[in-house]
This record gives sequence, C-alpha cells and structure tokens, in this order.
Amino acid sequence: MPEVKVNDIQLYYEMHGQGEPLVLIMGLGASTRGWDMQIPTFSREFQVVAFDNRGSGRSDKPDSSYSIRLFADDTAGLMDALGIASAHVYGQSMGGLIAQELALSYPQRVRTLVLGSTSCGGQQAVAALPEHVTLMASLNTLSPEEAAEKGLPLMYSSEFIARKRQELIVRALAHRSRGQTVQALSALARALALAEPEGYVGLFADEGPPMAALLREATSRGIAPEYAIRLLAAFDAGPGLKPAPAPPLPEPLSDREMDVLRLIAAGLSNREIAQELVVEVSTVKWHINNLYGKLGVHSRTQAVARARELNLLS
Repeated sequence: MPEVKVNDIQLYYEMHGQGEPLVLIMGLGASTRGWDMQIPTFSREFQVVAFDNRGSGRSDKPDSSYSIRLFADDTAGLMDALGIASAHVYGQSMGGLIAQELALSYPQRVRTLVLGSTSCGGQQAVAALPEHVTLMASLNTLSPEEAAEKGLPLMYSSEFIARKRQELIVRALAHRSRGQTVQALSALARALALAEPEGYVGLFADEGPPMAALLREATSRGIAPEYAIRLLAAFDAGPGLKPAPAPPLPEPLSDREMDVLRLIAAGLSNREIAQELVVEVSTVKWHINNLYGKLGVHSRTQAVARARELNLLS
C-alpha cells in the first residue's frame, strides 16, 4: 500500500498512467475510491495522482484541528515527496477549496486549476441548504449502503432520480419477461435503492403481478427485504389492484406556495427562487416552511415526492 510521510502524517496515494501530472483532490470524508470512474479515463493522457486527505480513507487521522490551509500544505508536501514540481490540479467539493488554497499559497505548483461542485468560501459563497448540511452530517452514522441511498439527493436532482427509478423498473421487468432473473434482480435492486429513501409504493404496485413476483424473488434473496416486504403488502391477491391513493391535504397549498413548490422541483435554490419571484429569501423560507407543514415533509426531495403522489406537479 503506497504511503509517504507528509508533514506529521502518513498519506495514502496512488499513481496511474503517464504524461503531465494531474493531482486529484477529493472532498470531505471521501477517499481515492471516489475517483474510480474517472481515473481510467484521466490516466490515458496524464500521470494521475490521487490520495486520501488526512482524516479520511487510508491516510492517518490525527486527533487535532484541521484547516483548508493544512490540507493544501499536505498536497504540496505530497507533490514534493513524489518529485512533482508543478501539476494540473482538479479539486472536487471540499477538494475544490483545497485546490484554490493551493493555487493561492503555492501558485508556482499549479499549472491549471479545475474546480468541481465547490465554491470560493467566505461571505460571497452560496451556502448549502440547511437540510442538506443535516443530511451530510447524518451519513457518517450509516452503513455505506445506507449512506449511498440517503445521499442521492445531494448529488442528483429529483427529476433525474425519478427518471432513473422508472427506467430501472422497466428494465427489471423486461429482463424478467426474458427469463433473465439475475439481470432483473440487479436492476430491481438499484430501483429499490433509489425509491426507498422516499418510501415510494405506487411506483412498484402499479406494475401489477409481474412486479409482485419479482419482489417476492428479491425478498427470498435478501434484496432490500424490509422495503420489498412493505411493497408486497400493497399488492392484493387479486391481479391489478393498486394501493389506495394518497390522502388529500388537510389544507390546500396557496398559489404562492405552489409557485415555490414548482421552482423547488425545478432544482432552484432559495436565493434563485427569491430572484424568480422578486421576493426576499426570508419570504421564500417562510413559504417553504408552510408547504412542508401542509405536505407533512421535512426536505425538498420529500416535498417533491409527496406533491407528485398528490398530482400537484405535472
């Protein structure tokens, strides 16, 4: 396992390919595994250096204060240890903050700077939504599988997730109709992983007996057993029966709350919604709190899912 002494710790790193050096800096809590899909492509043209920041993955985790500047110093120290005078630098999420600090503190070490899913920090930065911060903090208490499921709304829009859920369900049933059980269960398992965080039922129950049979096969093989059993409970012995529709809202959404809901579904931030509706951000937050209460939800993703169940969104 390649490690190198940098500052006061041992850093785990990997090197792939040949060419000009490209240093990859990963985000908060993630490791080099986060680059698994990118490294094969990047390494065709670059000598890729990926590493685990202190406190994550296979690098040391000292019980001390961390800072973006410290992470940047670690990156420069790793480059020193590997004999890399300068490199292209790609920072993702918190890695983008580290990459910016590296460019500011060690400008001669950075040939080009690529930033992904990040910000400049400080007062001008667009802060993450409070519910997203809460969700990110909760992921550390979950198993890797649960964290992957719960963290999906942080990476993908509700529209993308909904589209993929439906595509996987269609694919699962198509495989089943061809007698391809392994492929069918693989697609179903991914569909269940995308649907379970919001507790969808009708999405599966609407497919009738073929889906019920596939869910029974999934439970026998330990695939999302608790969720699959809940879904099976929605199926009646008679074919084609569907679960009861979602109960109506005790109090309808106002026109302005509907405007906010549509913009949430479109993926706009509170600030962007405020600009679109020509109101203050605090007003947007007030409307969101109201519609959360009426819908009985606690997050944007849940609000969109509940609204679709009630046919409030087309």
